[in-house]
Amino acid sequence: MRFAATRLLAGGAICIAAKRAAASADSASSDSSGKPAPPQSDCELDAAHLSHRRVFLLGDVTDDSANALIKRLLWLEAASPGEPIELVINSSGGSLWAGFALFDTLRAVSSPVHTVCLGRCRSMAAVLLAAGEPGHRYAAASARLMIHQPHWDGEAVGSYAQADDLSAQARESERQRRHWAETLGRLTGADAGSLDSKMVRDVHLTAGEARALGLVDHILGPVQ
Repeated sequence: MRFAATRLLAGGAICIAAKRAAASADSASSDSSGKPAPPQSDCELDAAHLSHRRVFLLGDVTDDSANALIKRLLWLEAASPGEPIELVINSSGGSLWAGFALFDTLRAVSSPVHTVCLGRCRSMAAVLLAAGEPGHRYAAASARLMIHQPHWDGEAVGSYAQADDLSAQARESERQRRHWAETLGRLTGADAGSLDSKMVRDVHLTAGEARALGLVDHILGPVQ
């Protein structure tokens, strides 16, 4: 499945405009070696990374952070379909729904997404790391990962909810739990039932342990 070419959205457009303006200014501000001057703002820095097809998930997985990243992934896909994209992650996880919106985007674009964990990838962030292109999922040697059963983040039913509402929420929570374990099973090659049993408690992993489990393929630097 491939997304059709999309129009660059407002935030990205501003950064690209800044990049072009910076490129124009750089011709007058290059050093003696001919190298362009370094970016002067976060916007210019983001644009420079984007020009190298590198995007970031830094901090919690929220609607805002996921939507911003989805826009960039779709634009890179439209600009050069099939060309690799690098996704650098340092996150403790966050929203289940926002995370799976991003997960589905990673799996839908034709461009292979190479994922890199720096620092930590916990909960949903670990799933996103594992969702990268097989053979191109990396963790820094000192990185730490954590997986567990998903935490319900649906709308609260309130103190006076009807019994049927509580039952419906319980059924949905169980569906999410199964989907989570099955997703991790497909990504790692591990048995979903075994993973589900392990994830009753938080499962903390070193980079080496994450590689053994199948969450990543390679470790950057000496194994800790």
